[in-house]
Amino acid sequence: MRYAWVAAAVAGAATMALEVLTARRLAPAFGLTLSTWAVLIAATLLSGAVGALLGARYGGRPSRTRLATALAIAACAAAFDAAAGASVVRALSGAPPDLGAGLASLVLVGPAVAAHAAVPPLAIALGAQDRPAGQVAGRVLAASTAGSLVGTLGVALVLLPLEGVARSTLVVAVLCAVTALWVARRRAAYAVIVAAVAASGAARSAFDDPPGLDVLVARGSPFGDVVLRARGPSLVLEVDGVAQGTRGPLVDGLAALRARGQASAALPILHPRARRALVIGLGAGALTAGLADAGLDVTTVDVNPVLVEVVAARWGIPGRVVVDDGRRASRSLAPGFDAVVLDAFQGEGLPWHLVTREAFEALRPRLAPGAIVVVHLVGRAEHRVTGAVAATLRATWAHGLAVRSTRGGALDDLFLLASDAPLAWPPHPELEACVPFEPPAGPVLTDDDSPLDRWNEPLARALRAASGR
Repeated sequence: MRYAWVAAAVAGAATMALEVLTARRLAPAFGLTLSTWAVLIAATLLSGAVGALLGARYGGRPSRTRLATALAIAACAAAFDAAAGASVVRALSGAPPDLGAGLASLVLVGPAVAAHAAVPPLAIALGAQDRPAGQVAGRVLAASTAGSLVGTLGVALVLLPLEGVARSTLVVAVLCAVTALWVARRRAAYAVIVAAVAASGAARSAFDDPPGLDVLVARGSPFGDVVLRARGPSLVLEVDGVAQGTRGPLVDGLAALRARGQASAALPILHPRARRALVIGLGAGALTAGLADAGLDVTTVDVNPVLVEVVAARWGIPGRVVVDDGRRASRSLAPGFDAVVLDAFQGEGLPWHLVTREAFEALRPRLAPGAIVVVHLVGRAEHRVTGAVAATLRATWAHGLAVRSTRGGALDDLFLLASDAPLAWPPHPELEACVPFEPPAGPVLTDDDSPLDRWNEPLARALRAASGR
């Protein structure tokens, strides 16, 4: 029965690995919003239910051949995903976001997950021929769950960062094919599968677009593909196709940032006695560099190690850099910050856990008296996301101020300021690109109750569309 447990473990590992890899496939076209994750999980569950029913139907006449066939089908489906997955996503990228993400999920995970889900019923039927069914079912399900754990952690922490999406998917296909070969004990019949998987790997590059001539750096990361792209005299840093910041001779420095409506660059004017600054969200590093040039001791926190490496290699990063989640890292930093800028984005999305009342209350002990906190949003002044974040800041600090960039666009750069000291937007020749506004009323966001993910989806999709131009 050892082969049945191994088959179940491999099927579980491959299912979770393919779900993680498909999420990365979907991100450049549809983003990793709450609805994208929901349709991907739904497609996985639907495919699993269909596969389990098929396994139950054909488990009445159990055989090693049928068990191996299920793994062989999964290997072929994963090989197709490795070769043509990017093309499938591109073909569906013009559909409505939820529909496109759902269809792409069904195409990419459906056949393989259905085949994987058929393995446990077939394995249980085989083992129950001479053992108690409950005992066999428990062991098979335990093996499948253990495999799922290994597949999830292995692909996310090891395989994906090292090999990227397509090659990682190919590894999953090879694993399923080799397991099918071992279970069947019919090398001649299944050698064709191994050859097909190898051929798909060799042909994979034919399905991928070559990097554009404007791409200077392209690297995979645990949080999306990091690309450094030339646009005229400037360089744009992107994560999964969404611009995270721009650097260049005409856009660097605090004065240039203020001229572009970046109110966070006004901190040395708003708080001239500030000495220490905390920036959560590196982007292209322009704000960190500008604040350091203005004489501030800057600590920068970013969760993406690859993005940090790309920015450091190209421009350098002054001050201290912490690679960690912004909320977790802030708890361990020495207190005394005079300014904090929360400029963090997960691709096009706003990390909701960084803007709850609990997150702001955890940040307060890190601040010096009179410190200013700035939250950068990309959205619309009248939107409920703006109102909710502003209300949460007001619930934590005594004084607030909201300003927006006057530069036109599909979305506005919005800056919500908070402090225990009074705040005002002073008349200043370098601050004319931003104007104060009154945010709408909104609920206070908490760790227990924050609908920000769902509310922000239309804004996130608009930001992705704007970045694609």
